[in-house]
Amino acid sequence: MKLSEFMGSYVNHPVVFVGAGFSRRYLTGTYSWPELLKKIVYEMKGSYDFYFDSAGRNANSLGEVDFPKVASEIENEFNRLLESDRNGKFKSINDKYYEYASSGNYSASRIKIFISKLVDLHETNDNENNAKEMELFAKASRNIGSIITTNYDRFIETLIGFKPIIGNDILLSNPYGSVYKIHGCVSHPESIVISESDYERFRVSNHLIRAQLISLFIHNPIIFIGYSISDENIRDILKTIFSYISKDSDLADKVRKNFLLIEREEGSDSLDVLEHDVVIENIGNIKINKIKTDNFSGVFGELVGLKLPVSSMDIRKVESVMRKIKEGGSVKVKIVGDLENLSNDELVMAVGSIQKITYHYQSASEMVMNYFDIMDSRNDALIMLLNKIKVSRNQYFTAHGFSTICNEIQGIEQLKENQIRNLNTYFESIDPSERIDYDTVDEILSLGFKSYKTVRILFYNVYVDNINLDNVADYLREGVALEILPSDYKRLVSLYDYKRYPD
Repeated sequence: MKLSEFMGSYVNHPVVFVGAGFSRRYLTGTYSWPELLKKIVYEMKGSYDFYFDSAGRNANSLGEVDFPKVASEIENEFNRLLESDRNGKFKSINDKYYEYASSGNYSASRIKIFISKLVDLHETNDNENNAKEMELFAKASRNIGSIITTNYDRFIETLIGFKPIIGNDILLSNPYGSVYKIHGCVSHPESIVISESDYERFRVSNHLIRAQLISLFIHNPIIFIGYSISDENIRDILKTIFSYISKDSDLADKVRKNFLLIEREEGSDSLDVLEHDVVIENIGNIKINKIKTDNFSGVFGELVGLKLPVSSMDIRKVESVMRKIKEGGSVKVKIVGDLENLSNDELVMAVGSIQKITYHYQSASEMVMNYFDIMDSRNDALIMLLNKIKVSRNQYFTAHGFSTICNEIQGIEQLKENQIRNLNTYFESIDPSERIDYDTVDEILSLGFKSYKTVRILFYNVYVDNINLDNVADYLREGVALEILPSDYKRLVSLYDYKRYPD
């Protein structure tokens, strides 16, 4: 089954579980768990010997290392070293530790403070491919209900703007538009889960967290990114789910169908969803859906293209209002119509001041003026209004870009033909004296010509592909672009749209 077909069945916002592999793909200087422990040991000892000795002591007959036990031994050694050398190499860590301790916070151990410095947000590895993937993931966030991560770093919330929820705070949180950091965060070193005792406390205290996660998993699709199938976090979650749900029940089958693991396979462009068997201790064989690929742009592109009627951030806002309604006070609620007899796609909710709520349909001209907002949010519901309004034959419109978001626009081919014809006609009207070659928008603006002449020179250079389209988009998105006449602005946006989406 293709990924597009698999995700085409989604009716709810997916929950995305993000592992360390995700950060390592996009950030420089990041560490896997063994790499992080080895880095700490090397900083302490100048060699990796202590790590290898500890790993050897805590490996089973199959060579599988119990990393929480290794971390516990390293933490004990780290504490011993820093206690015996207050003002030595790790003076800044000791200073921070005693600052926490003086306020009564003894959970922020020295090693956790050191880890928070090692794995805090690093520079992005923004080669062209990675930059595209990060941009697509940021756009996809409007279709993601929430993100759950075992990572300590702040990369996810920095990239997409979701609110971080750390540790047990998940119990008091709003699930939509949040990043649940169940193993802690560098912003709160005391929350970091790394040692054997940390994991034991996590297992004892997280029953309610598990119940919250199971609720999310039952009602939403689940996508794992940055993990391998052998990862203990994956297996632990599967074990948790199927410890509460019989693996032969209809509910278990629903969870399985919603479960998708994105496992990296270097060099692969495949977006085929395959079934994979996983054997879970005390549970037995579990079938899950898996993709092995290096084509993350394709994965994120499918998330961007999900046809969900409401963004996760809008749901978050509505849930916030619902809490206010439940709290009482002077909030007024007005129900219009017979809700019981309305189908899901007929329901509309309006939240706001009773004086300001109105029904609003954008004209074709307004859509062009708001082009970038519509494209960024992939607002297909708004674009569908084109079927109810008239777009003039001579109007500078953005049919090409809108057609990439909504495939139900009536007469779209005619709208595209009109767009191209209008642009060609204007290009032919440009005087030879205005056909001057420039590489950037700033070069043209620096000429100091009057607005109408600047627009014509700019139009010419965009039309003949002299200027990078990202440079054009930056200019059109800025308020300075609106200092030109609205008609000129729409003409340039229409040209940009055709050049960006020529098919």
